[in-house]
Amino acid sequence: MYITEKSLFASFPTPFRAFGKRSSPTSFDLVARSFDDSVLRGLKALNPPASNTPLIGLSWLSSAVDFLASVHVEARDVLANLSSSDDTIKLYLDGSVKVLDLCNFVSAEIERLRQRRLLINFALLLLDDEKRSPEKLRRAVNSLSDEPKTGTRQKNVDPNGLVRDLADRFLSPLPSGRISNAEELARRTLYAVGVVTVFVFGAVVSALSGGGSAKIDVSATGFPWADSLSQLRSAILNRRVLEEIGDVETRAGRARDTVNDVGQGNEASHAKLGNAVKELRAASERLTEGLDRLANGVNGVFRLVLGTRDGILDAHRKRHEGDYEKKQKK
Repeated sequence: MYITEKSLFASFPTPFRAFGKRSSPTSFDLVARSFDDSVLRGLKALNPPASNTPLIGLSWLSSAVDFLASVHVEARDVLANLSSSDDTIKLYLDGSVKVLDLCNFVSAEIERLRQRRLLINFALLLLDDEKRSPEKLRRAVNSLSDEPKTGTRQKNVDPNGLVRDLADRFLSPLPSGRISNAEELARRTLYAVGVVTVFVFGAVVSALSGGGSAKIDVSATGFPWADSLSQLRSAILNRRVLEEIGDVETRAGRARDTVNDVGQGNEASHAKLGNAVKELRAASERLTEGLDRLANGVNGVFRLVLGTRDGILDAHRKRHEGDYEKKQKK
């Protein structure tokens, strides 16, 4: 089921009553530094995948999505206490729409991979039966012979185009030098969120679609976490296939070959079939756990961003209603 855009703001504890009001932090630079420190800690904790494999795992992608969610929470808390212009608010609203689009795309890709898992589980069910009739063996082979679902199947959707659109909408010119007012802090925070979001979703989309990621080199110059982000980007470059999918397909191929041998009357293959089924079941379970965790993380980002949008829109509406009432009283 696709995620639908409905208000879930009530599930988030941080109110946006302060958004749009005048606030006077003791030091805008201090707020920016605290935000940067949080991003840096998250990046350092996000260890790159093992260097001895060209594959990328669902566990790493899930950790990256969890990190992304934490950055959005930090940004939400910063924005909630700032007075921002209509242009900055529009920048977030436009960019966040693209984040929601990417969440829906990734959710659909996860659902597609789950369909592959269901076919494999069906084959395992047939092979578990001690009375494996020729018909059951044939149906098991058919289920195991489906093409690996590593390429995108969503029609008229360019996943890399979604990431490029996100970069275009979210990354406005970055304020340089000392941050002297709330508007500059808001712009800088949104730029940082955009950079991290493009990086994480670029990696997720690349791994799920299997088509490689768009070469979107967004600059993080001026941020203390720029080098850490660059190192991670280099570490995951060209890792285009999910580790768990590769493992499942390898095990499925072995099980299929063994089933074919059994069907041809090869008695020695009967003993091998039990081990092949056991290995495939374990690989399928790892895939299931990985997909579930990633799905939960992406759904969490969707709810978080949607809740932030609701809060900003509500505060923006109330602010303008207050301005109108003041004009009417004059």
